[in-house]
Amino acid sequence: MKTKIVLLFLLGLMITAFGQENFKRTYYIPKKFQKIILKKDESVKFSNWDRNDIESVKKIYPQGNLIQVREQIEINGKPHTIFREIKIDDSFYENLTTKKEKDVEGGFWGYVKFDENKIIINKNISESNEREDCIYHYDLINRDNIGLYFYEGTISAFTIPIKYRFKQSNISEEFSTAALNANLFIGFSVGKTSFFYREKVGSITNNHKLTLGVFLGSSTVELNKNNTSAAEIPLSEDVKITKGLASIGFGLAYSYNKINIGGFVGWDYAIGLDSEKWNYNKQPWIGIAIGYSLFNL
Repeated sequence: MKTKIVLLFLLGLMITAFGQENFKRTYYIPKKFQKIILKKDESVKFSNWDRNDIESVKKIYPQGNLIQVREQIEINGKPHTIFREIKIDDSFYENLTTKKEKDVEGGFWGYVKFDENKIIINKNISESNEREDCIYHYDLINRDNIGLYFYEGTISAFTIPIKYRFKQSNISEEFSTAALNANLFIGFSVGKTSFFYREKVGSITNNHKLTLGVFLGSSTVELNKNNTSAAEIPLSEDVKITKGLASIGFGLAYSYNKINIGGFVGWDYAIGLDSEKWNYNKQPWIGIAIGYSLFNL
């Protein structure tokens, strides 16, 4: 038995093409990761600026002066340059704003983009009035590495090259090399993405995740004397019948970037006349698939 299990594992190493689509990957955003602090750009009105900044602006734009502003506008489909004068008064100062970074609390979920030396976060919100106040970021310096946990929905297409069918009272165990088969796996994934910033030479992103889900599949089986031996009337030596199979089951898959390994438990249902003769009809099996994502669906 142990020898056969080892054989199952080794044969499962056959390269399998995986197609995979991920839906709504959402990351947990902590306040800080080691020395990297979550930040947010905030609009600050002139009255809340530092005293030195206020005095510097008033020296550059003294009250009572006029400044000329040039604007590009379109009139009757043609571009025009116009000039207008603005008087420096209290209302001019009141309308001045600037962007300043501030440290903020984390502990929420959001969508993430790795852009040069920044990890930009768009907070997952439920209230429409939060839409203009939901962008955060982490600033990275050369060789900083930050890991964020996520969850997502996953749909994968894959094949299971080897199935082990269990021994029954009057039926021997079987290792079957599946004929051409296709399976659709739908699951829920949890994982972690590491973002490694390398200045000037290209950054690296690595993903690990576990996916638990269910699958539906189809394949074929050739019925013969050996695999119908438990039927009331087995097939004769010279008779062979090909039947379609519908498969259902569940599984657990691990992915590291494009490398995938999955363990599955399933049941095959033969379709059509004489399908009940098959020894393993509606009986459980286990399978292993190891492969490489050659493409995204």
